Amino acid sequence: MRVLHVVSVLQSGGIETMLYRYLHYMKDSDITFEIMTHDENEQGMLYQRFLQLGICIYRIPSKHTSLRKNLAAMNNIIAHGAYDVIHVHQGYLSCFPLLIARFHNVPLRITHAHSTYALTTQRPNLMIRLMKFLNVHMANDYYATGPTCGELLYGKKRWKEHGFLMYNAMSLSDFQFDEATRIQYRRHYQLQHKMVLLVISRLSKEKNIAFAIRLMKLLDDQYHLVIVGEGDQRAALTSLTMSLGLQEQITFLGQRNDVCALLDMSDILLVPSFYEGFCISAIEAQINGLQVILSDTIPQETDITHTCLRASIQSKEDWAEKIMNLPRMCRHNNDKMVFHELSIETAAVSYERRLKEMIK
Repeated sequence: MRVLHVVSVLQSGGIETMLYRYLHYMKDSDITFEIMTHDENEQGMLYQRFLQLGICIYRIPSKHTSLRKNLAAMNNIIAHGAYDVIHVHQGYLSCFPLLIARFHNVPLRITHAHSTYALTTQRPNLMIRLMKFLNVHMANDYYATGPTCGELLYGKKRWKEHGFLMYNAMSLSDFQFDEATRIQYRRHYQLQHKMVLLVISRLSKEKNIAFAIRLMKLLDDQYHLVIVGEGDQRAALTSLTMSLGLQEQITFLGQRNDVCALLDMSDILLVPSFYEGFCISAIEAQINGLQVILSDTIPQETDITHTCLRASIQSKEDWAEKIMNLPRMCRHNNDKMVFHELSIETAAVSYERRLKEMIK
């Protein structure tokens, strides 16, 4: 079986991270995976990791650079790939590769909803309505990371009848809390006596990182914010930090591959996003036992353990009050059984079974 995954980028975001975990676990299966990314200049950390798995990656011009060249390159790859499955991770924009895949008679055409962002913020003009219509009708299998995403993109009836939950799965053992690592990292970053707030996110507008930075003005210097991730807002967020005089209270760590240790180091994970799907960093933090504060726009299913706090993104004071009422080293002893379906061992088997059932 040959499967082509279509993604926008291969940097360090949630979609790419999820995809890497599945394909890494399934590297010895009898399925051949390939990836198409809409960025000709891609050289991110995960890009290199996919290459190390022996996965063929096609880089095509983005739609923003040239829609004509984008569609031509996409058509060429799909036309000559002899794919059994095309699995597209681009929300309603999935309509473009799905339409081409249907034209070339790819048997299984999967559309995969990862976020509620564009689905609830974009004005439903004629073009968006058309793309959503084509996305649903050019696909013949419907995936989502959570029920809310699935219902928004495909409609409640179609999701209920045909939807498949493909979780943002992970190796649960990687995220178990380790006291020795906590001590080591806090000493390394000179945070032994601080209440460490953590944000793990692509630095883009919808993630609302500026809110977390401005929030620090309401907290005294016993609190320290650590921001992990890269993105097109990095320069603006760094400038905002400097303009607010918060450079001693905020640390930017960039893209990292030691997220587990950074969770150990921290006391609270902040997720101030305007919109999310099934937020990977929040799930990882809950496995670790870390206290999580979610924005009130994030789907309820993200709070798997029912230990997350929720705060309004309209009120920094609401967030500050919740933070100041939490004790340092607030770790929850969460029942690991609630994460069973999120283990990569379980989820990858489920994904492979679904592919083989649908391609018969």
